[in-house]
Amino acid sequence: DYDEFFKSIGVNVNRYSQKELFIYKIELLSECINQGITVGKSFVYEGENLGNWYREQRKNYRKGKLATYKIEEFNKRNIPLDIKEVA
Repeated sequence: DYDEFFKSIGVNVNRYSQKELFIYKIELLSECINQGITVGKSFVYEGENLGNWYREQRKNYRKGKLATYKIEEFNKRNIPLDIKEVA
């Protein structure tokens, strides 16, 4: 069993794909925004540093490096990507 082997050498085994992890984080972000919570750059929610993560997504968007499916997920939730910084 590969999971047991990796655990035995101290490697954290993550069973979630990049896309699943992205969807999880954007759902958390959407929840915060819908509650009127300001997501600043050091904002942490449910153990996730959403502030820094959201900032990185916006930077990648401005550089043209954000995957199409990610842009679509932000648009579906009406979460802006074209803002520079959140307080």
